[in-house]
Amino acid sequence: MKIDLSQLNESHLGINTPDPLRFAFGKKTSPHAGGMAVPVQSERYEGLFNELTAKTTSRNKKRCLYIHIPFCRVRCTFCNFFQNASSRRLVDDYFEALMKEIELKAKLEWTQSGLFHAVYIGGGTPTDLSPEQVRKLGKAIHASFPLATDCEITLEGRTNRFSEEMFDNALEGGFNRFSFGVQSFDTKVRRSAKRLDDREVVMERVSQLASRDEAPIVIDLLYGLPYQTLEVFEQDLKDFMETGAHGVDLYQLVVGGSAPMMDLVQKGRSESPASSAEKAAMYELGVDFMSKHFVKQLSVNHWARDNRERSQYNSVAKTFAEVLPLGAGAGAILVVME
Repeated sequence: MKIDLSQLNESHLGINTPDPLRFAFGKKTSPHAGGMAVPVQSERYEGLFNELTAKTTSRNKKRCLYIHIPFCRVRCTFCNFFQNASSRRLVDDYFEALMKEIELKAKLEWTQSGLFHAVYIGGGTPTDLSPEQVRKLGKAIHASFPLATDCEITLEGRTNRFSEEMFDNALEGGFNRFSFGVQSFDTKVRRSAKRLDDREVVMERVSQLASRDEAPIVIDLLYGLPYQTLEVFEQDLKDFMETGAHGVDLYQLVVGGSAPMMDLVQKGRSESPASSAEKAAMYELGVDFMSKHFVKQLSVNHWARDNRERSQYNSVAKTFAEVLPLGAGAGAILVVME
């Protein structure tokens, strides 16, 4: 594909400024890149999906599997992805339907014609499944899909209620990587964002999981949250190092859609989140901190402390891999706009 540079403007190329990190681009408005595609009409879903999956592909082409668990017990103030409040009955019914979808999509000729190199269970909060459901899900993935011998299989979730029983069942099911949305260790910041548990509780649980050394433990940290000063964010980075977690993602806070944070700010019930320039300073601090502590940068927002942490799903799915979605809200068929 050829790109006509004459058709690009400052929104693509950036503003000419002595400080491009802070001022080259305007405010980020979406957590993910994109915006150049439109959903296919619902009446075309089945036919187009059948057409695409009727084709076999080369076995050496990279593939990923994404499974969505659309439930959370608590909605974070910054979150625009919240879909359903967790209840045991809803989760159980959903899990039963999900297992049927796995069975059906695993039988497709397309599915069996290639290898899957990474699997990601996202949400929502996948750890709102029961320990037994987590084990069954892992077993079903291994039994149903052709996986590469070094396939990375990630379970996302919260440390809250992530018990030893849950961890053991997940390992037994074949999960070999765990990603926890910490966002910030600071208690005041966490309470403002409606995160569960205080700093000491979260740090202790992450440390316990990492110390078992049975699988890479990765955490997400946001920068730019209300009450999260540069000093607070630097302490978040130090806390990450202290826990012994194997990897970390540093994500810029982006508040949009129906997320309640800005409504709380307007009502005077929360401090405002950081500006784009302030968040740029936090990112710069994070990059320098990781370099100083010899933590290897794998992407623009991910760092690994040892070679076991590869961040395979994020690096492959965001580039050239084919991704098979399962579950409500896992994905949609898109058409690129001309």
